[in-house]
Amino acid sequence: MNSLKWLLTSTAFLASPVAAEMLDLEKDELTFGFIKLTDMAPLAVAYENGYFEDEGLFVTLQAQANWKVLLDGVIGGQLDGA
Repeated sequence: MNSLKWLLTSTAFLASPVAAEMLDLEKDELTFGFIKLTDMAPLAVAYENGYFEDEGLFVTLQAQANWKVLLDGVIGGQLDGA
């Protein structure tokens, strides 16, 4: 039982904002690629509402022509994510 209690306590700590504040950002300028479909809505909402900047991230969104171009951009390092 003590092991389970310790595991739950440590997991809760790692999920807390305190744990996130202790970590340094690897980089704060990010470029995300997207395809103009509805599944990119969370990126657009976060960008427009300033959620990235609230977390100290400066994000650029770049529309991509198709999924292959998007994937190649992520693999090649031109895009940080999608």
